[in-house]
Amino acid sequence: DTTGTSLSAAFFSEMRARCEDNIYPALSDAFGNGPVAGPNGEPRTAILLTDNLQTDILGYFYYVDLYDRNPFNQFLKNSNERKIIYMNADIDNSITRYGTIAHEMQHMINYYHKNNNGVYEEDWLNEAMSKYAEEITGFGIPHGDANTVNLIKESQMNFDNLSLTDWSGLNSYGLSYLFAKFLTHE
Repeated sequence: DTTGTSLSAAFFSEMRARCEDNIYPALSDAFGNGPVAGPNGEPRTAILLTDNLQTDILGYFYYVDLYDRNPFNQFLKNSNERKIIYMNADIDNSITRYGTIAHEMQHMINYYHKNNNGVYEEDWLNEAMSKYAEEITGFGIPHGDANTVNLIKESQMNFDNLSLTDWSGLNSYGLSYLFAKFLTHE
């Protein structure tokens, strides 16, 4: 990765402030608190900015990172042993950038709560809640989120071939978001 060398201290200060003052409190109010600390004992969530993601991936949360590394376990041998989300460093739109952070933090919170109770969340519902997380943190469509608008258009173009509960990847985000919006409409 070479992207990080061009980001300023002000950029990181703003990111930290938005996460601590806005994103995490709003998500905690809506979905509950996330893990108190990662396996490394650090209470803060790391955000790894990278230019090494597929072009259509804005970010992701990998549940394995919430566990200690185990070289004898196929999955846990790759743990980074911390609360961490991975994000495309090339996102230049602040609404999309912070919306992506909210989206991925919701995945972490959801995994933490569901896994602790032995429950697996369906992909379509987890993604619906993550798209809704973008909105309640101030980075959704009402605030200029063109990414979700494009995902809705993508779903509309493939509507006849989509099922709400049968997750089919990128085409399904818009439909899942619309369902969450329907459920939360007042």
